[in-house]
Amino acid sequence: MKYINKFKLLPVLIILILSTCSCNKYLDKQPLDAITSEAFFETATQINQALTGVYNAYGARTISPGFSNPTTYYAKMDLYTEIGLERSLNGTIGSGAYGTTNGSVAEIWAAFFQVIQRSNSLLFNMPKAQSVMSPVDYARVQAEAKILRALAYWHLITYFGDVPFFTGPLAQSDVYAATRKPKKDIINFLITDVEAASSALAWLPTETGRVSRGVALGAAARLAMLDKRYADVIRLTDNVIAN
Repeated sequence: MKYINKFKLLPVLIILILSTCSCNKYLDKQPLDAITSEAFFETATQINQALTGVYNAYGARTISPGFSNPTTYYAKMDLYTEIGLERSLNGTIGSGAYGTTNGSVAEIWAAFFQVIQRSNSLLFNMPKAQSVMSPVDYARVQAEAKILRALAYWHLITYFGDVPFFTGPLAQSDVYAATRKPKKDIINFLITDVEAASSALAWLPTETGRVSRGVALGAAARLAMLDKRYADVIRLTDNVIAN
């Protein structure tokens, strides 16, 4: 009886061993129906797709009733004034009766941090494709991502003052440990960053909808205004006007 049990167990053990080996091989494979973040950012096409993703996060954001609403962000803000509603009919932002849990407030915060997250991811990973891109195209993509990131921070600082400040991809622990950075420090970094990046852009972009050198310097001027650095505002805007 013992011998019979041993012979019955042997095939079972063999199947288990083979199954374990087989599972390991399958687990080591990359997905066949998608591109992982590790395998992305390796070609010029992928870099430009990632940049399009940054633009998409910036341009597609809306205020309540939700991200999928087709009304643009800027038009939505007018609805909190007498342009859209009588103040007596507006029971939230228009009258000042709202808190941090308000849906519109949460959407503004989430939307612009999504722009920042996508920009940071692109800027951190794009060196993997530097060898397969022309220096001009590489510098242009890098500059556009930095300017879109700066504009997102401009919006956040305008509405919230001091905010968490990130310039690279985050681990989950970084998110939970985030604290607000003084807006003056953020502005100082971004103005220098944007001015340096602006030289990689043309005054007139070759594709409609892309940021230009004028947009870059305008973004730096807006940031300088928030910090009352009026001499810098004049210097930056005069450059735009002259060109």
